[in-house]
Amino acid sequence: EERVLWEGRPFLSLVEHYTVTTERLKITRGLVGRKVENFELVRMQDIDYKQNIGERITNLGDIFIKGQDSSNPEVVMRNIAKPDEVYEVLRKAWLEARKRHGLQFREFM
Repeated sequence: EERVLWEGRPFLSLVEHYTVTTERLKITRGLVGRKVENFELVRMQDIDYKQNIGERITNLGDIFIKGQDSSNPEVVMRNIAKPDEVYEVLRKAWLEARKRHGLQFREFM
């Protein structure tokens, strides 16, 4: 069963909303019209987050997600409050989703 792990929106945004579930990242955009993008966690390849000096002071940041989707290989969650905490929620959900689907990481030396 899919559960919501985190919900939020970019700082000062009225038109964008993010939802992290146990299976996907859902990005909803639009005020009058609406566009919904779903990014399956098992298709993710890498997650990073970045904060510049101003964002560190205000505890905001951007989370970058790279995936296997050829039409949209990178998703950026912009101006997220407490990006380190959201990053950890997303990373743990990603690892759990990969485990549920029988995928493992392999490191090469």
